[in-house]
Amino acid sequence: MAGTFLGKYDTTAANNSATGTGAVSVAEGMLPSNINNAFRSVMADIRQHYNAAEWIEYGDGAGTYTATYASATSFTIDGTNVTAIYHAGRRVKVVASTPGTIYGTVSSTSFSTNTTVNVTWDSGNLSSEAITSVHIGVLSKTNNSIPTGVIAAGNIADGAISTAKLAADSVTGAKIADDAINSPPLGIFFKIFISTPQLVCLYCFNFLALLIIKSLLIRISSLPEMRFIFPSSLKLKSISS
Repeated sequence: MAGTFLGKYDTTAANNSATGTGAVSVAEGMLPSNINNAFRSVMADIRQHYNAAEWIEYGDGAGTYTATYASATSFTIDGTNVTAIYHAGRRVKVVASTPGTIYGTVSSTSFSTNTTVNVTWDSGNLSSEAITSVHIGVLSKTNNSIPTGVIAAGNIADGAISTAKLAADSVTGAKIADDAINSPPLGIFFKIFISTPQLVCLYCFNFLALLIIKSLLIRISSLPEMRFIFPSSLKLKSISS
């Protein structure tokens, strides 16, 4: 059975017969001498949880639980359906003898008698052995508690947002604040390009076509046999103008 510290405690009070850290008996008819020991043990459990508060040893949601090796990249929480808790995208931490403590992200879960949790590990893998404890990140991927509009530019590391992180067509003209781009002409062009890329492409094509035609006219007008068509009084400016 897995479970450490607060992870051993059941949501049903009558099912809790011992503390987590010191395993001090708090069963019905406990010795009076166990009262102070039990208080101290519970305080230690709380402190152990506080020291790693970003992780919750959820287990099966009620006291000690059985976590079983399934493969190098998966384990089961036996006898209960906890797929809603171990959902895809949630961070997970597993402690076992061979890998030690490893971290990863849940890729998928399924339930049939047991809940199977598939994980993409940051590094390392599970071995075929007993699992000491399973922890989930305190924040879920869905319905999390982060308020909207609180992550400012100053909280984002330089280079953290790459083109690979941007969904297709996620940056539109409506998403760019007025004067957000320092160079006004460039800013206007960028907003037009984001909102109507076809128009910009057409403009660029026409501009290039005009440059090519002008270049050809200048070359043709310089030919001796074409002087009767282009009299000397007609001055074609160079393309650089």
